[in-house]
Amino acid sequence: MANQQGTLAVTDFEVGWLAGIIDGEGTIAFSVYPLRHNGKILQDVRVKPQIIVTNTDKCLIEKVADIFGRRQIGVHFQTRTQHGRSFEGNKPTKYRPLHVTNISGFLRAKKALEFVGPYLVSKKAKADLVLRYINQRELKRSINHGASLDAQDIRLIRDILIYSGENSVKGAKTKHLPWIEGLLNEHEQRGRRQAA
Repeated sequence: MANQQGTLAVTDFEVGWLAGIIDGEGTIAFSVYPLRHNGKILQDVRVKPQIIVTNTDKCLIEKVADIFGRRQIGVHFQTRTQHGRSFEGNKPTKYRPLHVTNISGFLRAKKALEFVGPYLVSKKAKADLVLRYINQRELKRSINHGASLDAQDIRLIRDILIYSGENSVKGAKTKHLPWIEGLLNEHEQRGRRQAA
């Protein structure tokens, strides 16, 4: 399992291997949720960046967790039971357990994307967009602690959602895209009124 002390160096080979696994088996997720207060949707956005790798091979997922752990990047590891049946030949078999590593949140995702992002191929463009968003928000928060999202932030959220939808084999869930576009329109109109 992961080396929590980070005492063993990560080799260039391991970084390349990890990038290949993320490109092939992983997901760079960028989940967007409306903020709620007392059950009411607020005109604000919650964003959750994640790097997720899933596989039925536990050793592979443990190696992913180990490499990130040695870089002192926190990884959540879990095993999920899959329901239903698959078929080998004509014989039904039970699904094997699914093992998952999940790096979640701004600080962990930033460290992970800075570490492995330059080596990605198929997921590099999305990794760059997500890292750009994280850095943009980090800068604004350092200048104005607790700064709420502005039009520039919402525009980048929209661009990431559009990119995800256009580049997903399954067709990414973009149910929040109309809401984000509405928020962007409100922010842009407010900005034009303030400039006038």
